Amino acid sequence: MSLVTPSVHHIWLLPLLSAILQPAVGKPIPARRPVQLVRSNWTIAKPATMTAVAALPMPAPAVSPTRVTFAEAGYTDQSLQGLSSTATYYLRIPPTGTLQNGQLTLLLTPSQALLLNKSSVTIQVHGQPVLSLNLNQLTPNSPISVPLSPDSQQAGSPFVQVDVKTQLAISDDRCRDLENPALWLKVGQASSVTYQAAANANRLNLSNCLPTKTAIVYPATASPVDIRLVSALYSRLSELRPGTVGLFPANQAPDSLRNLIVVGELTSLPTRYRSLLTRQPQPHQGLFALKTATLQQPEVLFVTGSGQDGYAKTVDAVSNSTVLASAFGDFLTISEARQEQLDRPQSDRLTLAQLGGQPTMMQGIGSLRQLYSFRLSDFSKQPNEIETHLEARYSGLQAGDRGYLNLYINDVLFSSTALDKSGLISVSPKVKRYLLKPFNTVQAEFRFFPGTNVCQNSFTSFFAQVDVQRSYVYSTAAYSSETLSFLQYPGAFQSKPLAVVVSKSQLTQAIPGVCELVRQLNQRPAKALTIPSVYVSDSYKASDDENLLAILNRTDPLWGRLSKAPVQFDRDFRLYGDDRSKPLFAVSDSVSCGVAQIFREGDQSVLLLSLNGAIAAGALQNTARHLTDQLSNQASNVLIAAGPNRYVFNLTEDNSSIDYYDRTDYARDWWGRYNLYILGGLLVLILLAFLYVRSKVKVSQALFEN
Repeated sequence: MSLVTPSVHHIWLLPLLSAILQPAVGKPIPARRPVQLVRSNWTIAKPATMTAVAALPMPAPAVSPTRVTFAEAGYTDQSLQGLSSTATYYLRIPPTGTLQNGQLTLLLTPSQALLLNKSSVTIQVHGQPVLSLNLNQLTPNSPISVPLSPDSQQAGSPFVQVDVKTQLAISDDRCRDLENPALWLKVGQASSVTYQAAANANRLNLSNCLPTKTAIVYPATASPVDIRLVSALYSRLSELRPGTVGLFPANQAPDSLRNLIVVGELTSLPTRYRSLLTRQPQPHQGLFALKTATLQQPEVLFVTGSGQDGYAKTVDAVSNSTVLASAFGDFLTISEARQEQLDRPQSDRLTLAQLGGQPTMMQGIGSLRQLYSFRLSDFSKQPNEIETHLEARYSGLQAGDRGYLNLYINDVLFSSTALDKSGLISVSPKVKRYLLKPFNTVQAEFRFFPGTNVCQNSFTSFFAQVDVQRSYVYSTAAYSSETLSFLQYPGAFQSKPLAVVVSKSQLTQAIPGVCELVRQLNQRPAKALTIPSVYVSDSYKASDDENLLAILNRTDPLWGRLSKAPVQFDRDFRLYGDDRSKPLFAVSDSVSCGVAQIFREGDQSVLLLSLNGAIAAGALQNTARHLTDQLSNQASNVLIAAGPNRYVFNLTEDNSSIDYYDRTDYARDWWGRYNLYILGGLLVLILLAFLYVRSKVKVSQALFEN
């Protein structure tokens, strides 16, 4: 790729680059990795007061304090259990933020059974202890505040590392407390780090500005290139920052947006932002330009280009992580671009290091736990069986000691191995498909119990460490079935190039849905993003050499070429269960709904989304999010999202559970519902008419006789 940049980039800046744009090596990604529990023994230093002493403040211009909570960083409420435990958190601070006069706020809730005067907690920031206190010093329902300084953050790293260590007791005999389930301390997800936004933004540039962006604004009338670019940026932002990313057409973007990305071909840029762009790309060039914020103007990253060909080059630049990563100025022009070759996994063996595992040293007595997470889509093919290979070192057991290694998949125990005095263990148990879900966790638990004499006379600490480079999860057999299910998405779409097809009338409305689908496709270990080609449905030519994601309106002619779709949504329908007298769902009775279905059309895997009724663009995104929901791992191939309700079905090819309706069908259905009432009414009318005529006849007879 040939790049024209405003300044010379030196090789010595590359190490700084990787720390700024991407999580540093050895630092977990909060959204992918759960909090890791580690048992450890350490000495508590009891402070004179509850407030830690802060470093002397250095004069620095700072304004507008900002808070990032543990929940925003991807962490939930975490319980630290056992005699001693550690929870580690990594919170990202933007490059324009400074910890000068910052603050760490922790919400701690201890077990009611603890001896508070003999239980303690120690807080470490950047590996250094900043506060230790007994739990009886805690004020109920009140947070702990710890002052922060610039030294609380490693130079060049965007993360603040916070360790919460506990030492808990219920009785005076620690040997009796080993297995007591009442030993716990909860760290609330509302805990937070407050930082200051620096008054000057000299450190902000193209290489590190993406994590600061909260929204993407695109043209009100979108093109296929707009869809590709926005979905690429959305996937990249989802990797780099916690929380949701706002998506707004230019005519719906709120004025309150202060940190955003504006995309569009140069002549299609929204008028309200175009005046902020001070640089112009040359013909057939793409352009990234960063406009820093002022009191009157928002901070905007422009992604544009001269002509559709120049604009299209920015897509390939976003998909290649090294392009923006090497741009340390405020603008970057792109003369030639080529999308980075997608690193599709050729092997179904993924090491724990690839999945985010850290070589953490676990210490303590009782249960020492390490948690690893993976998705079925991390593999190149849908696995039918997974082998979990784990190698670890641990402190060899002495006479009288007992130890076990337990492995859990999604909190279900599937392997247990006794430890011995060797200090080395290697196990490779297998996990069947029925235990797997779209998102999975593997937990390695070492349980150590000292001999009776050791426990009485001294308290020895054990240790264990998993070799994350040599340990792995391996798909030993691929799952194959005649019909696809949502459990196989997005794994079934990773073996071929991918095309996105959108009805012309829904190009703008489809952007949030496409963004969510592309984000799901990129939730796996790969250096480059998967950015599909985008076509308007009336110009798309089907090919078995690529898989298909389609967002179609109900009148699109492409429905006629998708004969294997479980539901032909170009017609109204009703779905039935075993009882044919009561429909489970009727699309004609719903004000609005989104329908997603997955199937094979020849050798092509197809995921099809469509809408019914007056639905905002967010409904497509909401429907797409349900596809990889953890709630169900059943073999369903049709999902209907109607407001807050979701329905999943597994429809067979004979479609015996579905009935279609047109105008004639509506009349027939109406007659089938109300024919008895109509016939009954007619009989009553006939009876009344007979009685009326009979009464008139009798009156006439009486008059005649008179």
